[in-house]
Amino acid sequence: MAILEWDKAENLPSRTYSCAYCGHEVASNQGYVTSSASLVEEEHHIYICPFCCGPTYFRPDGTRFPDMPFGHAVKYLPSGDLEALYNEARTALSVNACTAAVLCCKKILVYISVNKGAPPGRPFQEYIDYLNGNGYVPPDAQDWVDRVQKIGGNAGHKIEHVTRHDAEVWLTLIEALLRFMFEYPTILSDHRKRFSST
Repeated sequence: MAILEWDKAENLPSRTYSCAYCGHEVASNQGYVTSSASLVEEEHHIYICPFCCGPTYFRPDGTRFPDMPFGHAVKYLPSGDLEALYNEARTALSVNACTAAVLCCKKILVYISVNKGAPPGRPFQEYIDYLNGNGYVPPDAQDWVDRVQKIGGNAGHKIEHVTRHDAEVWLTLIEALLRFMFEYPTILSDHRKRFSST
């Protein structure tokens, strides 16, 4: 088992990266490097963000923890709970918690179905059918929806192995649905109000 020992903070070779904590694109040269007492051949680094002081760990192969949240923020969501759940899914994927990310996505799909008029407490498949039957899933996205249904099992009590690629497919669909159902209608409504008042 590798044991990492760290020296005190010091000047490091500058590294440019996006900070997962504050979102800034930074060039940091402050942090920690594994000491000679570590039982590893290659150096590991922890860089400190100059904006928020958040630590980011870099393995010798360049992988980092935490990574940036997957996808993009979505505006005009109808509740803080939905926004928090979407951000939780994005953050879960940033630390390779793929099954957790997919479970969040399934909960989001149930939430938006109920928000759009589906009855609560129904089987998961009924929420997929509700969104399809009421025009919330664009026709060309049907294959996409069929594919994500097969990822991670069909119910919360039957979870199958979820790969990072699987979780990325789910999160990409959820982001698209949230934009289609909440962000774009609000933007369009704002434009209409602005043009009608001039």
